[in-house]
Amino acid sequence: MLKRYCDKYGIDYYEIDDKLTFWENKKHLRKLVRMMDHSLDAWELARWESLQEQYMKEHILEYYIMCQLAGETT
Repeated sequence: MLKRYCDKYGIDYYEIDDKLTFWENKKHLRKLVRMMDHSLDAWELARWESLQEQYMKEHILEYYIMCQLAGETT
């Protein structure tokens, strides 16, 4: 069951400790899932997007060259 939980949330099996009980392992894995969820919350994502937009406005030539190199312009 712990391995299925790991598969569901993309956690490495090495996080399961043989010395801990099932419930202690489950608690540990839940904490890891919460940490992953908080790392990508909506406020943080919006902040990164606004910083990207600001960078594109302030460094338009560099942005254009990056698009050219990526083949995103015609």
